[in-house]
Amino acid sequence: MTTDAELRSAQAEGYATVLENDITMENNTTVVDGVPTQIKNIPTYNSVYGNGHTISAEKGRLVGKTEPVFQVNADDVVISNITIRPNEFEEDGADGGDMSIEDASQFDNGYCVRYNINERLKTTGETGITQIKGGRIEYSVLENASTLIQVSGAEVEIEGCIMRNTGGVGIHVRNTYERVQHYNNLTLTNSIMSNMVGTSINFDYNNASYTETADTRSTFTQKGFLDIYNWQDVNALSLIDKDSIASNLGPLIDIATGILGSALNTPEFSYIVKHYNGVAYVHFGFVSTGIGEESYLEPHGSCFEENGRMTEINTDMIDAFKDDIPLLQYPIRVWCYLSSETDIQPGSTYTVNTRFIDRLHQA
Repeated sequence: MTTDAELRSAQAEGYATVLENDITMENNTTVVDGVPTQIKNIPTYNSVYGNGHTISAEKGRLVGKTEPVFQVNADDVVISNITIRPNEFEEDGADGGDMSIEDASQFDNGYCVRYNINERLKTTGETGITQIKGGRIEYSVLENASTLIQVSGAEVEIEGCIMRNTGGVGIHVRNTYERVQHYNNLTLTNSIMSNMVGTSINFDYNNASYTETADTRSTFTQKGFLDIYNWQDVNALSLIDKDSIASNLGPLIDIATGILGSALNTPEFSYIVKHYNGVAYVHFGFVSTGIGEESYLEPHGSCFEENGRMTEINTDMIDAFKDDIPLLQYPIRVWCYLSSETDIQPGSTYTVNTRFIDRLHQA
């Protein structure tokens, strides 16, 4: 495939596609004076092999905040060896690999990949399907987006990927009910996440009709390594992208973040607070927001074992939350690196070189 049009046509016919060069997405919607001015997603029905190339869109051209580059509407779709960039960005020499958090905060629209069972059912007219199965993103770079990936009623494994530069959270896992229960099974293997205004992942439980049982349960599994670069100043915390939760609950996040910051400055939480250059930092790895509904998340993997690098804190551990029952019906849960973490420090970065790439591909 050499153009946006060729890629769309092949996917519409259900063919696996291979990029022969970098592709810039073309305007195809929101017609003004007879000319399209924005971009809708590529409905994706078969695998996409990037061959080391990039697919990108001009900054701000995707039609909405949650509009993805690839909208996956089939099982067993593999997205491989590609850079997906919903917002092209060059300013003062910065590119996708050398960007400040202030630069990343500008990305307020566009996803890289979206798995949404409700969208699939509406698009294809299928019935009797309750989950998108066998989704896989491998050995790719996903960057410059409001959120990189939405998982909503899907089984997805992400392996050997660099995920970076978001105006919100990195991955939004929607455990909800729309037509069907949106159960999710997310696996991250040998992946790196960095430069995100929110946390790397938000596991969102926010719908009274969503239920879980022992047999139907959303899961998160970590394999190999998961490096998350997200140490935050305790006095300037960014917990999640408020647009990834119900709009009426956004103000609660502001209140909760303020209370949490105050609590973290006490000795009780010294085991997760690291002091660096005179500033107190806490690492926010990922969050599960059971604000309107209970969070059932039970992550699995070496990070969460007894001597693993991550631990869970939640708002039930803080008196200010317990004393203000109307504030949160269910706790906000956050998984953090311990203060004893040595590999990734406040201010740490990484260099993409041969050794780095080999690590992403390790068995």
